[in-house]
Amino acid sequence: MNFRLVNRPCTARPRTAQFRIVAILLATAVLVTTATPAVASTETLRRSVSNISQAPLDFLFSPFVGIYSVITRMREQEDPTAVRVAFFFPGIVWNTGVNIGGATIRLVTGGLELVPGIFLVPFEADLDSLYAPVANAAAMFEMETPCCIDVKFGIDYTAAVN
Repeated sequence: MNFRLVNRPCTARPRTAQFRIVAILLATAVLVTTATPAVASTETLRRSVSNISQAPLDFLFSPFVGIYSVITRMREQEDPTAVRVAFFFPGIVWNTGVNIGGATIRLVTGGLELVPGIFLVPFEADLDSLYAPVANAAAMFEMETPCCIDVKFGIDYTAAVN
């Protein structure tokens, strides 16, 4: 027995081009028929980026905010002069420490809100603020912007927050 390999040209045509066209038409039809109105919310992401970017400024301004808040509270209270003198420097140290701690929590909550903020961008949904003093407390510098992140730093974390 003698076997010989014969090179014969393949007569069957590849139909991959036809399958590609059908797949593209089918995908286009599915996308067109299931289109929904575009809704998106970036509020959580904006708040997160704002907290992460401005927490270092809260660290930087903590001594100034501490001094300012102690002086302001001493003017509001009717304490005797001896009490005001005795608690002036410990009050500054305490308020500065509280403001540094508040800035640290602001940085951490900004990091915690970052990933959910990214995932919530395509949807019309937002998370409630994890750390209310940033939104409610007084600050040395505050500016709302309609297009990007709001600027608020030098927050007095020792002030009463509702």
